[in-house]
Amino acid sequence: MMRKLVAFEILFAKKPPIFFSGRSVDGIVVVHVSQDIEIRSIRVRIYGEANTCIRMRNGNPFINHGNGTVAIQPGGGYCYNEKEVYLDRSINLWGNNEGQTNGNDAFLPAGRHEFEFNFSLSAEVRIPSSFSLLSQCSIRYVVIASIDRTGKSPRIIKRPIALLESISIDRPALIQPPCLKENETILCCCCCQSGPIKLRAGIDRSGYCPGEKIIIDAECENLSSRRLSSIRITLIRHVHWKAKGIHCYRSFICYETQSNQSIGPQETYKWNDRLSALPALPPTIKSCRFISVTYQLKATVVIPYDENIQVTFPVVIGTVSARLQDRYAQNLQEIDSNLCPEPSSSTITEAENAYLALPPPSYEECVNNSVDLSQVDDSSFIIEDESSSIPTEVAL
Repeated sequence: MMRKLVAFEILFAKKPPIFFSGRSVDGIVVVHVSQDIEIRSIRVRIYGEANTCIRMRNGNPFINHGNGTVAIQPGGGYCYNEKEVYLDRSINLWGNNEGQTNGNDAFLPAGRHEFEFNFSLSAEVRIPSSFSLLSQCSIRYVVIASIDRTGKSPRIIKRPIALLESISIDRPALIQPPCLKENETILCCCCCQSGPIKLRAGIDRSGYCPGEKIIIDAECENLSSRRLSSIRITLIRHVHWKAKGIHCYRSFICYETQSNQSIGPQETYKWNDRLSALPALPPTIKSCRFISVTYQLKATVVIPYDENIQVTFPVVIGTVSARLQDRYAQNLQEIDSNLCPEPSSSTITEAENAYLALPPPSYEECVNNSVDLSQVDDSSFIIEDESSSIPTEVAL
């Protein structure tokens, strides 16, 4: 088989392979054989699941809690796991359907063959966006192609894809400016109380897509006798995952900037700034049972040698924006149609336009802005092979 099979690969219609719910995952499976070869079937499969893993080290005995698994770890600890499957569909590209033994079309002729596939993703089906936090929690999708031969082990290749859930930021609750928020503190030194330090801040809305800019207005009224360092703006991603009733949390700074001047005693400083464009962040995830990803914008007054004061705003990172769609359409009108023909309406969707303002992000950027796929431990990402009862590990 190895000598006869010159090439066996999956090529996606989109590069990088980033797809949106409500659209379709399509591409071709390429099979190049040097001579006629007997094959039962060529199949392609799309599979996606969420996994969580929480490792515990305690003296509790081994307990199986039902749907998930609890595995004993070296040193007496336990690993609590949860899994939820979102996609598992197959298409027969050539030859017999699964389970059939019909001998017709048993030989694939020599040469290069391209088999098209298309998996429609219904917008009504729950498909959370791709995400990965190394081995702790992940939502991953993969396309698998297999060549099934009678009496021999199937030849299998797997390719990861990124799926993005349709999250509209054009809802009224997200496009309206949230209420102005205030906070204040009073500093005490040597039993003497100074005047208050007040912080007021507001943002233009609560929903954004990658590539857009957050506009924030912040004002610090320093009625104390101390010089304040600056106003700092931070975008934070909060990740929450659970397994068997055990919860874990981690937070990551996605973006941070601060004013370039200090605030002296009895001064009022206003900072009306437009933040840099948001990077290719994973969207907000709330549709997964075991994993949630949320974002928070925080404005902070940095007070030397004392506790800072801050106000926070929850924000939604989405994938659908009518504003970006309109802007993209205007840009297209400025391009010479002879050099770049205007795409038809069937090729441009609101979901896709949410990311068109950015350079094409890598798979790693779409899933998690800092993850390196070569360092991902996929030992927990297990699927059942179509033609065998032996579990097959998916190495992304």
